Amino acid sequence: MIWASVAPPATAEPVRLAMPVFGQEAQIEVRDVSRERAIPIMRQALLEMFEVSQLAAGAEGMVGGVAAVHRAAAQGVPAGAEVDPRTFELLRRGLQLCLWSAGAFGPLGGGVYALWEKGGPPPALELRDAVSGAGCNLLQLAPETPPRVSIPASSSLDLRGLASGFAIDRAVGVLVAAGIDNALVEIGEVARAIGGGPTGGGWLATVPGAAGTRDPLDQILLRDQSLATVRVAGRGETGPQLVDLRTGVRSSGVVSVTAVSELAVDAEALGSTLFVVGYNQGQLLLGQLSPRPSVLWLLGHNSGTPLESRYRWSSLSRPR
Repeated sequence: MIWASVAPPATAEPVRLAMPVFGQEAQIEVRDVSRERAIPIMRQALLEMFEVSQLAAGAEGMVGGVAAVHRAAAQGVPAGAEVDPRTFELLRRGLQLCLWSAGAFGPLGGGVYALWEKGGPPPALELRDAVSGAGCNLLQLAPETPPRVSIPASSSLDLRGLASGFAIDRAVGVLVAAGIDNALVEIGEVARAIGGGPTGGGWLATVPGAAGTRDPLDQILLRDQSLATVRVAGRGETGPQLVDLRTGVRSSGVVSVTAVSELAVDAEALGSTLFVVGYNQGQLLLGQLSPRPSVLWLLGHNSGTPLESRYRWSSLSRPR
């Protein structure tokens, strides 16, 4: 976990619920609301995260998810598949990121990731074919009612580095719509805070360090902000295994990226993209954004002491 609450006042009674989502534990903490009122709302928010995870993973039991798009592609349906509006929005955000990163990170990397997950560097010809199926222009979105999505049979959707943040934002939407305005929602190392947290000053976020650095790397207070850390897996851990979809080559030179922005989907996607493209291109991409996020890089090759680089990091609030 990357989060730790400031010690609450004696009268505070936080309400917490958790469930497995995306192979990790999703957690919600709510403040300033009675347990009787909070529990049903939190359960609905957890259900929303679970449903998004099933849509993104292509679970056959969820109508209108990634599986429907793959099925339509395999059957050669020209108009593509009718999809759930949540699937459509998630893919729309993925396409925006693909275009912004010039194809380095996006939602069509399924073929590339599948080759790497077989173990060892993929065969060059197979990797070339998989990369050719990851181009941004191969994802076609039609905002009809219901919306439709189409990809060629040679492409494969994979929403890693994007879907957890989107699910968190959907859960926050459920909480806010029900009148809850002080809460923390997290999945693994992606989280979003709304309201002032236990003491009113914000939720305390602990940024994890890496080998050769202090741990925690930093602590900041978040209020109506999101934070995500994408990092190289340590011993015994499973990492994001992100790949530059333009080349099919795994990233190097970056140990971790922590990004802070308003939405969780943006924080996770920013961290993933900057992890993939590396520091130099990442600086250029950040210059195109408005409002500007805050980013903390650890640069190196997972040996020795990583180099810290900060982008608008000093603008964040910190505990006194």
